[in-house]
Amino acid sequence: MHYPHVEDIPMMTKQGQNSEWSLNTIPRYKALLYVAQDDTMRNLIESVIDEFDKEVVPKIPQLRTAMIYNDFNQNNIIAKVSTTKDSKDVDQHTLDIIGIIDFNDICYSCILFEIGIALAYMMYIQKEGDRLAACRQFLQGYELSISLTKTEWQLLPLCVAARCVQTILGGLYSYEQDPTNEYLRSDVEDAYGVLKYIRSIPSQKIVKYWRGQASD
Repeated sequence: MHYPHVEDIPMMTKQGQNSEWSLNTIPRYKALLYVAQDDTMRNLIESVIDEFDKEVVPKIPQLRTAMIYNDFNQNNIIAKVSTTKDSKDVDQHTLDIIGIIDFNDICYSCILFEIGIALAYMMYIQKEGDRLAACRQFLQGYELSISLTKTEWQLLPLCVAARCVQTILGGLYSYEQDPTNEYLRSDVEDAYGVLKYIRSIPSQKIVKYWRGQASD
């Protein structure tokens, strides 16, 4: 097993910016549209790529940047279950994050992209109930440390949709190369469900809800 060293970070960050999983590379995904399963899926995905190219790409030079993890999802989290007793002596379980793994996609990029990627994965696993609610809690916690700018808020739903596009096209393409490996497309269905959902709601409405400016 290889663990990254401090001297590896400059090379890793440069590679991460050009990785197929970096949101910087969304415009390149047009080349993979052919793997989309039907016209409805293909048209929806293409609309996201076109909008990202028009609305996000020109603003990248002005967006805040930092060293970002670039792949925050449930499979890369190490968690510990703690059990305590409540006032009625009933066990209460809490899940504490104690670490993260897999630093291959780390790069110097937009803070906005880090958040959009994390929210996309949160919505993938929220199969029942309000998919936006968990994101709202995450964002409320995030803003205790870093407040998003007006532009970052405006572009956030589109960045979530862009990560869905990467998951769908990347998964279908990888599966096309190796049809024996079902894992390669394991998130495609969930990502497509989230993509249809988030594109069915006006971005302004989503942002207002996430910021606590609309009723539940």
